[in-house]
Amino acid sequence: MTTTTTMTMTMMTTTMKLLPSTLAVLFVLAGLTGCGGGGGDDEVADSTGTDSTGDTGTGVTVDEAAIMAEAVAYSTNFTKMNVNPIASQHAGGIDVNIWVKPPVDNYRSVDPENPSALNFAPETLIVKEHLDGMGAPTAMTIMYKAPGGFDPDNNDWWWGAADLDGNLMASGAAVDNCIGCHADVALTDYVYGIPLANQVP
Repeated sequence: MTTTTTMTMTMMTTTMKLLPSTLAVLFVLAGLTGCGGGGGDDEVADSTGTDSTGDTGTGVTVDEAAIMAEAVAYSTNFTKMNVNPIASQHAGGIDVNIWVKPPVDNYRSVDPENPSALNFAPETLIVKEHLDGMGAPTAMTIMYKAPGGFDPDNNDWWWGAADLDGNLMASGAAVDNCIGCHADVALTDYVYGIPLANQVP
């Protein structure tokens, strides 16, 4: 084998290894452009509203590194809420799974078909796991209920979009694309919930 052939094969192998993560980033970024209407999933979008420390200018901050440290362990430490994947309204119509950091009773009580008023406690953490066409996780979007005063106009939610290693591509409070969709479910504290028939018992 020639040196050129070996180098070409090495480059092709590297490209094939990077392709799935590159596609995942592209799908998440595509989802940051907006929503197609109210969906049945919990979404995150572009980065506006905070600086890199999670400061909204209200004096109340979030620790994005700590949020992401918890979020990346979602499949081990959180409760999966849906039986079957949910078709997302964002990111090209990909399927998603919803994971919630315990306790999960408040999330289970959100009935999108018959909503009633409720509020989530500070430190509530919801991860939406993005899936590829084969059902494998590719990226995640996050909702975190910050301390009171973080973003009072939007019930103090912090939003993030990241790869599976927790590298944030977007984050903040009052993120336009997020609030634009989730304002439709302000009654249930900006959370869509999962139809009862698709909830894990």
